[in-house]
Parts: sequence; structure tokens; C-alpha cells
Amino acid sequence: MASVTHQLGISADAYTELVNHHLDSFYIIDNHQKISAGPDSDFIKVKLERKTDHKKLIIFDLDETLAHCTNSTKEAMGITDPSDVALQIPVKGKMQTAHVNIRKPAWKVLEESAKYFEVMVFTASVKDYADAILNYIDPGNDFIHHWFYRESCVRTEADGNQIYVKDLRMFEDQFKLKDIVIVDNAVYSFINQLENGITIIPFWYDWEDD
Repeated sequence: MASVTHQLGISADAYTELVNHHLDSFYIIDNHQKISAGPDSDFIKVKLERKTDHKKLIIFDLDETLAHCTNSTKEAMGITDPSDVALQIPVKGKMQTAHVNIRKPAWKVLEESAKYFEVMVFTASVKDYADAILNYIDPGNDFIHHWFYRESCVRTEADGNQIYVKDLRMFEDQFKLKDIVIVDNAVYSFINQLENGITIIPFWYDWEDD
């Protein structure tokens, strides 16, 4: 049976996943108020050391946006293709092997973005874990100019789950808020600045994911 392609140029299955993901995002937006920085969760403005002359900042999430990490190999999950790379990551003082899959167009997207934007990866993951993956993706810091981690997020709870919000106001000393865009699979990550966000389908291991 021939695959069906939507007019957007993606498969019907991918289009359905996109619609469902955005419906989930709308639910989160509708059911959660903006998360204010309070005494226990103040965002702190940071002083970025500018690496380019670009006037706009683009921020990428890491997990399920640029890459996906699992303790199991693709083969163990019943997937034919091997993981892109196995990395040694320190976890609570011990080294563990993490099998990492990189989203197919990630390198090209980062390379192109660096021509027009100051580029940042802002993850809710811890530093040691994120550094291992980012050092693999961009070992020479050619495309990613800034790395930010969980400790820079505003921590709060929603539906009993702890979530981490990336409040873009922390970068206003260097960039006007209107000149910042964030690309993330989790809409709650930028719930305080929804107009600045681009929500994308979460990435797991799909080699056809463009």
C-alpha cells in the first residue's frame, strides 16, 4: 500500500502525530497559568559573552528535540539501525553508557542557524549529561555558541509532576525579547513566552524524521 503524503510534504502518519502533539500542547496552555518567578524559583538574568554580531538568538532544546538518549540500544528495542553513538556519562559519581540518537537534520539545522543567529542549547538536563552529548554534536563549538542547563530553569510543578521552565527574560540584557526564538518539543518549557516558541514533534529514533 502506497504511503500517503500530506500537502505539507510529510507523511499522513507524521501529520497526525503533529496535530496530536499540538492538541496536547494546547491542553497544557489552556490548563496552566503562566509560571511566575517567585522567591523559590527566581530566574536570574545572565551576562552572555556574545560570540557573533547577529541580532537574534535561537535556542534549541536538547532531549527529544536534537537528540534522544536511552539506556537500551535500538536493537534491544526491536529497531534495525544501531544507535548513533554510545557515550560514557557520569551519573551519581559512576560512568554509565548512554546510547544516543541524533535527529537526522540536526547538524545541518545548527550549521544554517549559526549563519543568521546566535545559537544556544538550553536543556532541562543536568550539565554532565548534556555536555557529553553536546561535545559529540559540536566538539569545536562551531555552531552552538552557548550551553545552558537545568540550574538555569525555573522549577515548578504541574499536575503533580516537576517541570522546568526556560524563562527567556533572563537573556534580555543582550537580546530584546522579540528577537529570541526557542525550538522545543515541550510547550511548557516556554509557557511564559508562548509567542517566542516553536513546538515540534518529539524525536526518539526515527531515521526518516526530517
